[in-house]
Amino acid sequence: MSLMIDGIAHGYCLFWDPALLWLHAGSDSIIAAAYFVIPVALVRFIRARRDLPFNSVFLCFIAFIFLCGATHALDVYSIWVPNWWLSGTVKAATAIVSVATAVLLMMLLPQAIALPSPAQLRSANDQLATANELLRAEAA
Repeated sequence: MSLMIDGIAHGYCLFWDPALLWLHAGSDSIIAAAYFVIPVALVRFIRARRDLPFNSVFLCFIAFIFLCGATHALDVYSIWVPNWWLSGTVKAATAIVSVATAVLLMMLLPQAIALPSPAQLRSANDQLATANELLRAEAA
């Protein structure tokens, strides 16, 4: 496997039509930018909420989403520079991380579904507060 430039750039397939080139380059660039921002938001989220379970799923999603962005960035690059080995390698990494994320998510889904909802937690807290008030009243 070589990371050297090989083959024909996508621009040839697009007939070097400027409108078509910029449609693809612009769309893929915007998608890549969004895919690169989402992992940053997820990292901030898991750092702020260290109490949440399933950090491994968040980390897998971070890697998966980042790699998806990388594939779109390479699609822009390949319009002009045909580096198909690099593009294929990133796609293979994305495939591996995608499958690992899906498997981990499916394994953890029953535990995630079993987590109490915010409404259930509020209700339990209200019941504890009421019981605590009754105990204080009885003690007084």
